[in-house]
Amino acid sequence: MGMSGAILWGSIDFSRTTENCQAVKDQVHNVLGPYILNLTASVRFCSRTLCSNHGRCYRRNADEDVFLHLNSKSFRIVKRKRRTDKVHIKGRPSLSDKRNYKAHFQCQCYRGWNGTRCTRYKKPIDSCGAKTSPLTLVLVLLLSLLLI
Repeated sequence: MGMSGAILWGSIDFSRTTENCQAVKDQVHNVLGPYILNLTASVRFCSRTLCSNHGRCYRRNADEDVFLHLNSKSFRIVKRKRRTDKVHIKGRPSLSDKRNYKAHFQCQCYRGWNGTRCTRYKKPIDSCGAKTSPLTLVLVLLLSLLLI
């Protein structure tokens, strides 16, 4: 399903019988996998739409009961035509979806990007601040050797 991995927390009963294993597999393929795909696609669309692909969306109001889920009127999760269990998303955000992103979410820009839509870039300053000249490095090395 495109996932790198998953951990299912539970007892050994998950794998005790073929039927239990099949039930877990069905749950992952039919419920958990499509839900994760829905969630990750929605996060990606919000980032593209609201944050110019240079940040991630988060709720404007942390207490508000809104979530990043795909609108079923704009998107479908469909199985690939070949004989695989892989699924993918069909659709794109509607004007209503974009308004919803703007009304309920805001951007946290990635490093170097800023602005309400993460459209301005300024190269981040190195963590050590000032650049060290080669002469300074040689002097520090010589002083270190003298102190040893």
